[in-house]
Amino acid sequence: MMHAAWDSFEHNRLEPGAAVGEHVHSRTEEIYFIIRGRGMMKYNGEHFEVGPGDLIMTPLNGKHAIETIGDETLEFFVVEALPPEIVNALPEYSPSEESEL
Repeated sequence: MMHAAWDSFEHNRLEPGAAVGEHVHSRTEEIYFIIRGRGMMKYNGEHFEVGPGDLIMTPLNGKHAIETIGDETLEFFVVEALPPEIVNALPEYSPSEESEL
């Protein structure tokens, strides 16, 4: 289970035949939420078919990739979360400390 502050939120679309190649994150964990389309998720050498409503979590240093399958665009959200060992090393921060625009 992830207990962390988020680092980024992405809305991704992969056209049929497109892929995000295999890679590793050494500073963030990721949560993928599939919105539409079908995909093949590769995680540490294993393959999993994913579709609308699926939630996939990739922990720190987990090798992963995703590609579209079929003829529909694969659309998904990705939340990158900082793991506790990084969050705890960051200086304290409060949004209320920011100046108003």
